Amino acid sequence: MNNEYINRILKNTVEGDYIFLSCIDRREGKNNRFWPNYTNDGKHKSLGLLKKVGWCNYISLNTYIDKNRTRNNISNLNGFMLDFDDGDIKELVERVEQTFGSATWKITTTPSKGKTQLIYLFKEPELRTDLWEKVSLTFTMFAGSDSQTWDLSRVFRHPESVNGKNGEQTLIEKTVAEYSLDYFVDKLSDNNIELLSPEDTKSPTSTNSSNTQKKERRNKKTADDINKENNYYSQYQKFELEKPSPSEARYSFIFSLIKKRMNDAAILKVCDELGLDMYDCNKIVMKIRTGYVGRT
Repeated sequence: MNNEYINRILKNTVEGDYIFLSCIDRREGKNNRFWPNYTNDGKHKSLGLLKKVGWCNYISLNTYIDKNRTRNNISNLNGFMLDFDDGDIKELVERVEQTFGSATWKITTTPSKGKTQLIYLFKEPELRTDLWEKVSLTFTMFAGSDSQTWDLSRVFRHPESVNGKNGEQTLIEKTVAEYSLDYFVDKLSDNNIELLSPEDTKSPTSTNSSNTQKKERRNKKTADDINKENNYYSQYQKFELEKPSPSEARYSFIFSLIKKRMNDAAILKVCDELGLDMYDCNKIVMKIRTGYVGRT
């Protein structure tokens, strides 16, 4: 068991703070998931258990004052996580790192499919919970990553562990980059991205916006790509004619794609190809996902 990553998350914690690990015991056909606690008390009592089990699959990004991963029990906020499971992952990751800088850890959770998690660690831990939640939500929506992974209790796949779902070895690229919460606030502001609030995700109501873009990119596409794009563009034009504002047209169009059980990355890719306002599209996807019963 490589404790480099566990010890990095425990940096700047006080004695008794908890980090949470999820381990799977595959000895003798067992597949039991459980959460041993790992305390910063100099004894690391769960190390023996982890060695016995074989590997740790998940690790919490933040630390806690007791054994409950809840908002009220946060002891340190240690950074942000983005989880890319589908879509053009390479392009999405490059876009994020070009805008916000290199991730501290780039974890390839499924090398055969390129599934990736980006971990941006803070140089010093944070306790501004409300601001952290707003920035994490906004960062996630901008990135086009898994829209369900922005909250305080999230865990990420332990670097260099074995992915229990497929048996693949998890890979990692490490940098010395460290950030601060204020850095992300400034970067979002520099890119004219307004902070979202968790309250914004509680109902699938339409938003009013005067921003709209028309389709511009047509080169380097196959005939099949162009036919699909023309089909989506025709569908969107129909909503543009029916709805009183561009934002409401985008909402109805995205809702129709979700009803077809398209995933978030695929929806955002369609929106991008049509030249739609990507920030507004991100917000709409999140609002519908949190309120639509048939979500994927």
